[in-house]
Amino acid sequence: YILSPEAFMLLGWTWTLSGQVPIAIQTLDSALRAHEERAQTDTAQYSSMLSSLANIHDRTGNKDEAARYFEQALAVNTNSLHATLGLYHTKIAQHKPKEAAPLLARLKELDLPEPEYLREEANLMLSKGNIEQACKLLYESMRVDPNETPETLFTLFSARLAGLRKTSDSKLVKDAKQEMTRLASRLQKNPVARTYHAPIAFGILNILEQRYLEARDNFRFAQRSTPDSPSLLERILLLDYGLVDTMSANDTAHALLRLNPDHPFANYVLGSLAAQEERWIAAREYLQKACKFWEAAQPYGNLAFVELQLN
Repeated sequence: YILSPEAFMLLGWTWTLSGQVPIAIQTLDSALRAHEERAQTDTAQYSSMLSSLANIHDRTGNKDEAARYFEQALAVNTNSLHATLGLYHTKIAQHKPKEAAPLLARLKELDLPEPEYLREEANLMLSKGNIEQACKLLYESMRVDPNETPETLFTLFSARLAGLRKTSDSKLVKDAKQEMTRLASRLQKNPVARTYHAPIAFGILNILEQRYLEARDNFRFAQRSTPDSPSLLERILLLDYGLVDTMSANDTAHALLRLNPDHPFANYVLGSLAAQEERWIAAREYLQKACKFWEAAQPYGNLAFVELQLN
């Protein structure tokens, strides 16, 4: 039996990073049920264990399951700041600002430090499309706490990116890019952000300048510090696909499937590669899974072609 949330989390990530995500989650869920009595005797610890499992689902891209376990954690311990913050982030990632709003209010009640609270409020504004208000909150967060955190700088970078995407005014686009470049440079000077947030920011700037090979290099550099990040692997896979780098696309897609066997785009890429090699059975299996989770013309069109070859 797993006796502490820390050991529980460590074991979960050991299995997750070994590529055994379904087995890891199933086994950890069983271990969690074996400790159900803690829901009555040690609510804080049992809630922490539930949050640990929620984190694994969240980091591997399964937001629905993450939300479910965070909600269970809060049902056990309504005062868990970690579970409240985790569920809030999940709702933001799911583009559910109405469900995130009461969680933000609860974070204030739980005394989330003011700079962090302002940043989280900015995240809610961003999810609602209120970019300028989000930027004001982020600048206020940095005024309250002059120690620039990577999270606040990167959220501001993301806000400026969102604003850039919503305008066609050449001057506004130029101004946004200049500020994003300054923010990326500030991230690069931050020793904590240098290996993750900064290269992602520079990678995004590379994409805006259509320097796709450099963008991929930056994302790969960021991946070294967080090899299990689905969002980073997705960025890399999209670039592999666009650059027609089939060897890298094959490796990246398999890495994504180790984290999430149902990942639609990874299955689509592997199905398409299998079809190019005339491995029709494998192509059909991958593309059927892609179609199950991605209602788009590409996987359905490729699957129809594969079925014609098999019939």
